[in-house]
Amino acid sequence: MSFFFVHIDKTGDTSPIRMLDEHCSPAEYATEEWTTAAGLKHRSSHSTARSYIARHGRRAWDRAYTFAVVRHPLARQVPNFFFLAATLSPLLSPPPPLPAVATRTPP
Repeated sequence: MSFFFVHIDKTGDTSPIRMLDEHCSPAEYATEEWTTAAGLKHRSSHSTARSYIARHGRRAWDRAYTFAVVRHPLARQVPNFFFLAATLSPLLSPPPPLPAVATRTPP
């Protein structure tokens, strides 16, 4: 392989993956899926550097051009915060009030 694209979550990498699929030959960039001996499933569009090295070997990794799309950590966490807040807010809201309990006054 000529290069490896390392995927990092939430970095807007859909466009580079699409571009690689459209403009690169399988000899340069392969879209593949594999399962490790430990049963972990991988696919090239979401692979880490470690998984590529385990799959193709250190020599292939060292000879290939490797790259990733990165994002400023804060810019990455702000949308994550709002996503989590929206997702978890029903779980974090206070429970509805208990119905009033009728009390008896002593005679």
